[in-house]
Amino acid sequence: MPEWEIDFGEAFPLEVAGLAPDTRIPGLIIFSPRAVPLAGWMSGLELAFLKFNSSPPQLVLETGADNAWILINLTTAALQAEAKAFEAAKQQANQVHFIAVQSDPEAETFAGFWLLQELNLA
Repeated sequence: MPEWEIDFGEAFPLEVAGLAPDTRIPGLIIFSPRAVPLAGWMSGLELAFLKFNSSPPQLVLETGADNAWILINLTTAALQAEAKAFEAAKQQANQVHFIAVQSDPEAETFAGFWLLQELNLA
């Protein structure tokens, strides 16, 4: 993460989450020509975690106790399988994952990058 320029974001040392430095961290990268405005808007939210909801099948960004944003409706079996694999990978990484925003797949900078961890507070 420190090797690339990041305009907006937050992270924490992986050791805080009980992970080794070589742990594979799953995540989602959003590519947008409006990456900087999108990342700026997202930085104003209280980003909590990404979660797959099975009914209806959606990938949701939780941003607080009573706020959430639907990132994508998972309308195909292939998309739902990817979301389930994402959830399985999160479990392997102690629920740590990331969301990033880039202008395009070739960019070597992030408009936004957030390292997140889903916590069970119940």
